[in-house]
Amino acid sequence: MSLRSIATRLHREEGIAMVIALMVSFVVLTLSIVVVGQSIHSLEASSYDRERTLSVHAAEAGINDWFHYLQATPIESYACSARTGTLDTSGTATFSATATFLDGSEVAMNCPFSQISYPTYVLIRSEGRANGDVPRTIETFVRLTPQRGGFDAAVLSVSSTTFEQNVSVSAAEGASDGDVYVLNGDLVVTQSMSVGGSVYVPYGGAAIGNNTVIAGDLWVRDDVDLQNPAVVEGDVLSTTGDVYGDGHIFGDVVAAGTVDTGDLDIEGVSTEATVVDDVPTQTFPQITGNTTIWTNAGYTLVNAADLSVTWGTNQCYRAYEYIKNRWGNFGYASGNIVVRITDGCTFKPPVATVQNNTLRGNLAILSDGGYEFRNQINWLAGGTTPRDLFLISTYKDPATCASNDPKDIDIGNRATFEYPYVSVLFYTPCAAEMNNQNNFSGQVMGGTVDVGMNFSMEYRPVYVPSMGTITGFDEDISYVREI
Repeated sequence: MSLRSIATRLHREEGIAMVIALMVSFVVLTLSIVVVGQSIHSLEASSYDRERTLSVHAAEAGINDWFHYLQATPIESYACSARTGTLDTSGTATFSATATFLDGSEVAMNCPFSQISYPTYVLIRSEGRANGDVPRTIETFVRLTPQRGGFDAAVLSVSSTTFEQNVSVSAAEGASDGDVYVLNGDLVVTQSMSVGGSVYVPYGGAAIGNNTVIAGDLWVRDDVDLQNPAVVEGDVLSTTGDVYGDGHIFGDVVAAGTVDTGDLDIEGVSTEATVVDDVPTQTFPQITGNTTIWTNAGYTLVNAADLSVTWGTNQCYRAYEYIKNRWGNFGYASGNIVVRITDGCTFKPPVATVQNNTLRGNLAILSDGGYEFRNQINWLAGGTTPRDLFLISTYKDPATCASNDPKDIDIGNRATFEYPYVSVLFYTPCAAEMNNQNNFSGQVMGGTVDVGMNFSMEYRPVYVPSMGTITGFDEDISYVREI
């Protein structure tokens, strides 16, 4: 073949289309491989993200499982072992959550616990896994505050109770609703009362005057007389009686007897002539002169009978002088103290001038007599550290209470307790008369409780060490974080 023929064939274009087609196909194939690879990677990443999210949810479920366990389990039955579980999801998600219990100094405690030995804090760590893989761990630190049976009422009265005009019982921040219990007798509210929680009268009836507002339920055994414009924002229930009047009820009305639907303004459902459960009740606690429970809780015991005579031989005067001048205002001593008074005197300021008493710690007074604060007496916290003040007239047979002196605890309208730092427990098996206060916070428990006009209080639990059965814990969460 001649050189010319060869040159001619080299310049011809036969087959070039095939080459270009092969090159294009190779590029498309390469791009397809890249797209498929990217899609597979995205699917794997998405699947991992789903499993990661599922693992986090499983870990959170472990935390919540511990929260429920701490609230619903008797303290003596607590187990320190890990809690495990499986979530009902489209995949398999499991958790394993462990709790480390700590005392008030954040030193680890071991199970079992008891009514007098229980944790103050708990550190919970929960690991969640999705399909046995992708572990995620969440941690929370919680302060535990015991809730005790018999101590979760703002006002707890054994016998019939009367509230006069302009009475306010509210709930402090962080506390449960301020409930009122009248354990054995009737409740009478003349007018203008405000209750931040519910009202329970398990063995009597209730006559509720106008301008009264009950934020929760009103539940009584006998009749309910609700006068306009009294308002119950929850339900009204009568276990054996009737419900009548012309007040306003936002919730339902349920009665074993009749319901006056013609005059009552009822926004919910009215049901009459039906079976109604018994009214919730509580047991009136018996707080005695036993000082051991206080010293076991870290209080220093001060026996008034052993104090030197300064303001007279009366133990109440000696105790008052010690609290005011040696432990209180001048600060010669500090820390929590429990003062025991045994001679049956009435604890009150010895002079009629204005008295300012500073608390250098928590103060518990266990007196076999009563308390009378009629002149201006001010109980101060001495700073912003919260203080508990226990004014306890020790338990005795209510039948021995003096019928001619109904004021075992007599709090006049010029006594003040620094709000919000001083919380007070007033306790007597006999009678307590409470008059108007300036943002008083705490609890009132008495054989009978009479509340005067313009009385105002916030419910804040003030717990006596080892008294009442721990029925659960309030949980104050410091933090929740993934680790």
